[in-house]
Amino acid sequence: MAQIDDLNPLSLQMMMAHELSHAIDPCTLEEAAFEDGQRTTSPLPFEKAFPGLIKCLRGGADPDGCGKNAKLSCPQPKPEISQCREMKESPSDLQECEQKVQFTPHCPNPYLERQFEKSGHKYQAEPIRESVPDALAAEVTARLLQAKGPLTSKRLNENTDALASFTSWITSFNPSGKSLCDPTYHVTNGKETQRTRINRLIMGNTAFRKAMGCPANTGTDNPASKAIDCTAF
Repeated sequence: MAQIDDLNPLSLQMMMAHELSHAIDPCTLEEAAFEDGQRTTSPLPFEKAFPGLIKCLRGGADPDGCGKNAKLSCPQPKPEISQCREMKESPSDLQECEQKVQFTPHCPNPYLERQFEKSGHKYQAEPIRESVPDALAAEVTARLLQAKGPLTSKRLNENTDALASFTSWITSFNPSGKSLCDPTYHVTNGKETQRTRINRLIMGNTAFRKAMGCPANTGTDNPASKAIDCTAF
């Protein structure tokens, strides 16, 4: 509780926006629909609620946003029912694996993960479950800040402090908020998924940068120029 009391209020709002967005992330909506007895795959629940958002976030040429020019990592290899049928598992496990591939494709699939580990390969799970809350948190934060009116020097300092705090929540690497605002700067430490979340999903959001008081992105050599700048609401 003491840690919450010490947090920058805006940083806490950003964290809450991210965590609350998990209530409507692709995996959560798919699991809820499946538990309710729905067996529809076209469109999947998240696509029905937010048409085109996943494809926009990923940015690739395939219908699901993967493939050529994708900016977000996609599950590798892409889950297929045929991969379930290659497992040496019980009939009930086989059925559950197939159902997960069909009806909850944006959720972790422990059966396929176990299968690939047995064959000596690493299975890269679906990362969109974290990407969507990051994108929604950036968009919600931008709207909250816009509603406060003109940006003052005091609020600008508070914003940069919040940005540094929120970033350190994602990764142990802790750049300053001022550095993150710099359009020529990008995070190079941490895992690729963490760097993507910070550089593209959060700092790549044009409305978020403007509301935070950060200069617009410039330059084709900056990873932020490959920003994932999509609108959900």
